[in-house]
Amino acid sequence: QHFNEPPGLFAVYKFSVDSNRIGLIVRTPSEYVPSSIKLFFLDKEKDAITSYIELAESWGDAGDYMGKEAWLFNDKAIGYKAFIWVLEGHDNSVNNENDTTTEESNYYYLLNLATPQVDTISKDEKELAKKFENLLNPKASR
Repeated sequence: QHFNEPPGLFAVYKFSVDSNRIGLIVRTPSEYVPSSIKLFFLDKEKDAITSYIELAESWGDAGDYMGKEAWLFNDKAIGYKAFIWVLEGHDNSVNNENDTTTEESNYYYLLNLATPQVDTISKDEKELAKKFENLLNPKASR
C-alpha cells in the first residue's frame, strides 16, 4: 500500500529472472522523495508481485547519511545474483561544530536472486570487498 501513495511508482526496466518470474526495477517513494530503487519479482503463474528488495537509495538528515548501491549479475551456473554495498555514516559536526569527524560503516551482501525467496549467499565483508573491489573503487582498478 505504501507504494500507491503519490508520487507513485516509476518503471525503470524489466527482465526475465527465470521461466516463471519477471524482475521489475522501479523507482519508488522513500522517506522524503522517490529516491529508492527496488527490484520487484512478478510471479507470472500467480500474476502477482511476490517479493521485492531494495537495490539503491541515498538520503541524509541531521548529520546521518546512507547510500546503497547494487550490481546485478547473471551467473550462468546459478542465475541472477546481486552484490549490494551500503555505506552508513554520521557527521559529528551537526551535534558539535568543533567535532569535524565523521563515522562511517560499510556493509556488503551477496544475494541469490534465482530462488523464489531471495537468499543471502554471503555477508563476509572482507571477502566481498576484495572480490568486488573493482566495482567499489573503479578508478583504482584502471
